[in-house]
Amino acid sequence: GYATSKHGLIGMCESLEGELVKKKLDTKIQLSVLCAGLVASNLWNVQRAEEQRLDKRQTIANRENQKLLMEYSGTSVSDTIDTFLEGIQRGLFICDSVPGQAAESFGRRADYINEGVLPSDHRMSML
Repeated sequence: GYATSKHGLIGMCESLEGELVKKKLDTKIQLSVLCAGLVASNLWNVQRAEEQRLDKRQTIANRENQKLLMEYSGTSVSDTIDTFLEGIQRGLFICDSVPGQAAESFGRRADYINEGVLPSDHRMSML
């Protein structure tokens, strides 16, 4: 679900950007996509309530650990917005909330294509 929708949005924006160029609107309309990493926001509270409503199997301790991870490991909302706006000012198509994070992720994908590397090869090297 979530990962698929992120990939679909990027694909849609790539197509839209091509249409803008084709119609010579690329000098009038700039398209940028935010590929945010973990953001420390209060979105968790809404998600948590929905999870409790739909899935009683997840333990309260596990939900609390996920909340703490977001709060303490995530980029602040204001820093995420600032980084995104800086990317827009620089004319970037792909902007990320942690500088370099999107380039690393897309670099891994390029390895899959260019070098025949499998996603599991990268996972093993990260362990």
